[in-house]
Amino acid sequence: MPVSGLIQSSNMESVALRTTAALTTSYVALAPVNCEGANVIIIDFALTKGDATGFRFKIEKSNDAATYYQESVASQSGGVTSHVLNEREYAASANANISVEIPVTSRWIKISVKALTSGESSDLLITFSKAAI
Repeated sequence: MPVSGLIQSSNMESVALRTTAALTTSYVALAPVNCEGANVIIIDFALTKGDATGFRFKIEKSNDAATYYQESVASQSGGVTSHVLNEREYAASANANISVEIPVTSRWIKISVKALTSGESSDLLITFSKAAI
């Protein structure tokens, strides 16, 4: 019998959000994903480095699939809390497989991705998994 809380095939669903495609220096938004019933998402990136120095991605969330809000990061200094829009960055020196796990706090998730620098032969495949654990 499986241990409670572990991800199992019966409570996990995966979908390719982006087939292997060339990276550009402008954000490309991927199709939104309905995360209803899940409490964690796992985003897997398969990078073929090429000439680009890496990639950056941002996550936007929505409860109505119409208005999206970009994740922010809070910092505090001198009793003042500041929020900055969050962009995650991966600087690459070679081909890489990167996995990011994020708790689900909204029904809809949308990911946008771009290259850090322009370059030839830099490709990215993105797989999105959602789970109830």
